[in-house]
Amino acid sequence: MRAQFSDFQKPGMVSVWVGDFRTEGDLDDYLNGKFESDFGFALYERAVEEIGVEPEPVSVEQLVAPFSRSQTFASGVVQAAHSVGRTSASAMFIIYFFAFDPSRVHVHPQAQLSFVGAVPFSGFA
Repeated sequence: MRAQFSDFQKPGMVSVWVGDFRTEGDLDDYLNGKFESDFGFALYERAVEEIGVEPEPVSVEQLVAPFSRSQTFASGVVQAAHSVGRTSASAMFIIYFFAFDPSRVHVHPQAQLSFVGAVPFSGFA
């Protein structure tokens, strides 16, 4: 199944993926390439997105901390990540105003990023 980006747009929510990329360039290449086929929707160039990459895995708490408005959603991300068995990663990708629902698309089981959840956030009025 394929979905449109707009199918998941939702004010006050941020969707979060984690993985083990070691450079921003490698993560960018993936996002501009295989991400669409792995997660069943195309990224929208005007979406509010952020990435974070560390050279080695760190705790999810450390990885999420530098993101904009993270103080409003970090605890939700950590809880969501732990609930899917992710306590550390070297890369994080987030989309603001977005509530991805993996049950509405086919997610490739070997995707290089893991969706950890969509959690509430505040800011960016």
